[in-house]
Amino acid sequence: MITDRKETDPAWQKLYERSFPASEQIPWPVLASKRSDSLPIIVFYDDSLFIGFAFTFLYRDMAYLEYLTVDERLREQGYGSSMLQMLEEILAGRRIIADIEMLNEAADNYTERKRRRDFYLRQGFVPSGVFYHIYGVDYELLLSHGSLAPKEFGGLLTADWGTYAKDASIWRDDPETAQ
Repeated sequence: MITDRKETDPAWQKLYERSFPASEQIPWPVLASKRSDSLPIIVFYDDSLFIGFAFTFLYRDMAYLEYLTVDERLREQGYGSSMLQMLEEILAGRRIIADIEMLNEAADNYTERKRRRDFYLRQGFVPSGVFYHIYGVDYELLLSHGSLAPKEFGGLLTADWGTYAKDASIWRDDPETAQ
């Protein structure tokens, strides 16, 4: 079952806070208050069991996965794959963009970064060749299909984050050619 109920459940916030580094979290009240048709939280249940959610930003023919998470007690059971398959159906015709922290063997969470990247690649996502840096973190963009230009992603980021995106640098393949 999938829902985008307008009310929120405290379990969503708790999962959000457990799943993402504090430095990469938008404060929950801000995130929850931004919900709209272009910024839905798509919530997943297995019967009445809360599985996880996807917080997306819809822009033109793109769907940016700002946050995608499965309850940690339910991981490795195929729920993440099922959620992405359902998102492909819900967002049919849109390029789905997932950002992941760039692989860096020196990072404390290298294993987690690699596992996350491998998960998306197993689900059919492909490297876009586009990267970005914001607030001290380097990200790689993966796509469900199609291609992506740095300028396109810059437009999406600005539409989504407004002035908070002004410090982002976006580049293709080589950080030395940042735009």
